[in-house]
Amino acid sequence: MALPDEVIAQLSGDYLSLDGARARRVELRDGKLFYVRSQSNQSELRAVGPSRLHILPESSGAELEFEPATTTKPARLIFTAPGEATVALEAYRPRTYSAEELQAFSGKYASDEFPTSVTLTVKDGKLFAQGGGIGLTELTPMAADLFKLSMYWQTGLLHFERNANGAVEKLRFDMDRVQNLYFIRSASD
Repeated sequence: MALPDEVIAQLSGDYLSLDGARARRVELRDGKLFYVRSQSNQSELRAVGPSRLHILPESSGAELEFEPATTTKPARLIFTAPGEATVALEAYRPRTYSAEELQAFSGKYASDEFPTSVTLTVKDGKLFAQGGGIGLTELTPMAADLFKLSMYWQTGLLHFERNANGAVEKLRFDMDRVQNLYFIRSASD
């Protein structure tokens, strides 16, 4: 089944789960729709109804149900798969930051729960993370104080938290099975 161009235009874009733990993208490439989890983990989509798509291979049983935007709510994708919890994702427009604004996030962060530290730096107007087993990796801005970290086949989210004065003091890392892993910013940064 072919989807009308206006449905494809509405469907294409960036989505964030309601709990803020998953970021996904729907892209149109070479006439085909793809469900993108990370740069190296994407699946082709096949329309099976006016708002229902199978995530290929179909043997996975994974589906997306698309709910178009209305005047009161953004577009939504409802992800279902056998043996997994249903996940609702809402469309959003990625946030942009100036190099100066990104400096507010730079510094060294350490976790009491995980024996490692992560250093965030700004280079060429972009924010990068390094440490904790990852090489220098660009962070993609998503929303206010929220960035996406794509590595290998997974996508992680970094939620920054600010103190009463508005200074960034910690970050929370979420990636599929890893949830609510906190890193505290070093006082010297």
